Amino acid sequence: MLGIYHPLLVHFPLGALTTTFVLVFLGAIIPSRRKAFLTSALILVILGTIGLWVTLEAGESAAEMISKRSLTSEALHDLNDHSELAEKTMVGFAAFSVIFIFYLCFESRFPRVLQNLFPALLVVIYAGLLVFLTLTGHYGGKLVHKHGLHTPMYNDADE
Repeated sequence: MLGIYHPLLVHFPLGALTTTFVLVFLGAIIPSRRKAFLTSALILVILGTIGLWVTLEAGESAAEMISKRSLTSEALHDLNDHSELAEKTMVGFAAFSVIFIFYLCFESRFPRVLQNLFPALLVVIYAGLLVFLTLTGHYGGKLVHKHGLHTPMYNDADE
């Protein structure tokens, strides 16, 4: 049942996780406001990661509904790529969240050089995660716009 809401649910984590990148970047380049930017980023990345988990569950449910139809081999391949990337993206953001929490809790115990370099490392790692997020969305878009797949929520939307 949750699967019909996948297209609706997916947009919250996309917005939250994209905005988080801006906050992490600002935290890396503005040391005087670092704590405020990174604390805000942590809240958003946790909410976005929870949103990803809910969206992933909804996506798996949607895939079960869709896979009952006959799919072309290309559509099935894109569905599998979308699903695999979604799982890797979710795990990546969950791991990032744990690392981020650790950094913010223990930052004062790090040597000064690490306190200054770690935010830049977070930006680089986060940029990589955004590549996974973008590719996941790309394959989701292909499923809808190239292969015409959609959830039952939109069956009457064209009328």
